[in-house]
Amino acid sequence: MGCVAEPFLGLTPDVGVYLSRLFAGWTWGEAAYSSMQGLSWQTIVLGDPLYRPFGKAPEALARELDARGDPNFPWALLRLVNLQLDRGINAPLLMAELEKQPITAKSSVLQEKLAMLCRAGSNDLGAVVHLERAVSLGCSPMQLLRLLLELGELQAELGRAEDAFATYERAIQDCPRWIDQLSVRRKQLPLARRLGKRMEAEFYEREIRRLEKK
Repeated sequence: MGCVAEPFLGLTPDVGVYLSRLFAGWTWGEAAYSSMQGLSWQTIVLGDPLYRPFGKAPEALARELDARGDPNFPWALLRLVNLQLDRGINAPLLMAELEKQPITAKSSVLQEKLAMLCRAGSNDLGAVVHLERAVSLGCSPMQLLRLLLELGELQAELGRAEDAFATYERAIQDCPRWIDQLSVRRKQLPLARRLGKRMEAEFYEREIRRLEKK
């Protein structure tokens, strides 16, 4: 949806109205139409007018996905947790409810959410536990990279230098296509020095100089 010419500001689509209608379960065509103060050839709407991404209540959608064993069920649960957090529901209560779900133990997405909730509650040790579980489960490459970097940072903050060193090395090895190697090598260097890994520290110093020239 967009304007091919200036129809005066008052006639451009009201994005707030459009989103509120879409989230309320309206179709794409209905939401787009309702967001316009007037109709003109200058505003063009493209797409399936019957598309209805939020046609079902989040709770109903989660139940449906769970019943049919859909792999998107963890994402539906994650959405429910985020909505409840926005409504002011107590985070520890949400964590307890989420941990009761059998799928949580098998989902890297939900384990990562538990880690985030732990961090928000200043429970860094709990966050490490959930991040380690998340890393051990099936992850997309970008999620794995995100998890490893966050896990390494937390391990370093908690004084677990050996674990942080190994986590950063795994990030380098497992995610070479996406990782910022210079940033990670800079984090590994003080860890290597602290652990007395002289050869590794010398290697990281050379790598940092090489990468800084790129």
